[in-house]
Parts: sequence; C-alpha cells; structure tokens
Amino acid sequence: MADVSVAEAATFLMGGPPVLAYLFGQVWKRNGTRLIGMGDRHPYPSTLRPCRDGWVHAHSNNRHPDLLAALVGDPWLASPQVLEAMTAHADEIDARLDAWLADKSKWEAVELAQELRLPFTEVLDPLEVLEDRHGHHLTRGTFVEVEHPVAGRVRQLGAPVKLSATPWQVGRAPLLGEHNEQVFCGELGLPREELVRLRQAGIV
Repeated sequence: MADVSVAEAATFLMGGPPVLAYLFGQVWKRNGTRLIGMGDRHPYPSTLRPCRDGWVHAHSNNRHPDLLAALVGDPWLASPQVLEAMTAHADEIDARLDAWLADKSKWEAVELAQELRLPFTEVLDPLEVLEDRHGHHLTRGTFVEVEHPVAGRVRQLGAPVKLSATPWQVGRAPLLGEHNEQVFCGELGLPREELVRLRQAGIV
C-alpha cells in the first residue's frame, strides 16, 4: 500500500514559503511576479520580465549579485547601496533590466546571462515547449509518440519518472468498450451471450 497525502505533496512542491515559515516564523508575501520574501537583503531579481518576443525569468546569482551589472552594463546595479538592499530597489532594478531586454529575444537574453552564470531562463508557451529548441525533451523522452487506431500517430507525455529496472511502458488510451469482452467475460465470468444481450440493449 502507498499512503500519499495530496496536501502534503502540494506543500512540498511550494518550495520556499513553508520553509520560511517553519525556520523563521515569517509569512512569504505576494509580490506579483517577484520572489521577494525575506527582506531587503534578499538577492534580486528573481522575477519575470518582458523582452522583445516574450518573457524571461531573470534571477540574480546569489553569490555574485554584482554580475547583473556586468550583464546590463550598468555600474549602478553593483553599487553598495543597491547590493545592500536589493529588494528595496526592485522597481529601479526592473526598469534598468527592462531597458536592456527591450531589443533582445528571450533566447539571446538567456544565452548572454548564462554565459555570466546568471540563472536566467526562457518563459515558453506550449508550442515552444513542443518545438524543443535545444532538444532537452527529446533527450529525456518527455514526449513520446504512440499509434492510435482512430487518431493515428499521436504525441503524448512520456514517463514523469525514469526507472531503470521497471521502465515505463508506453500505450494508448483504449477505445470505448474495447475491453468489454475481456472484463465481463474473462474477469467477471459473464457468458458471451449475455454480453451480446447487454450490447443490443445499449447497456454496454
């Protein structure tokens, strides 16, 4: 038996807010797209920002917050008054970051940031996820294709967890009533004539 609590699993996936409450007795406040929960000295940015063709998630390097200044080419971002109270300057940081992002694609911005070890990432829409520009999903088998007797070849999500000894067995969804004979006659012991009667009566 596996005893799993949905509420406990969801709490685990929430990440920082429960930990902040347990360890420090603080409540993480809502701040729109900003991750600002631990006071003015919390590294910033950690937020969604617009760029030329969409959005990026912009994140500071917690050990080297001054790297943002190098990325944007703005010494103010590495000044002591900013680094000592980054979230207090969030509006101004966002404005300067937005100006830098305005003429850049999400892909270009992320590549430049990651070259400096700034953990930026693209915000992808569903079609961009399926496009799999960098081949990550193909490598991991995130999406797989299966044959369906009605729909043809269909792409669907693959295994959420990779198990070496018991690998995922990919299959399609059954058709309506496809396994009626197997279940009613095979597992439940219903005579085949009775199954025919149930079909004719519109019961199954």
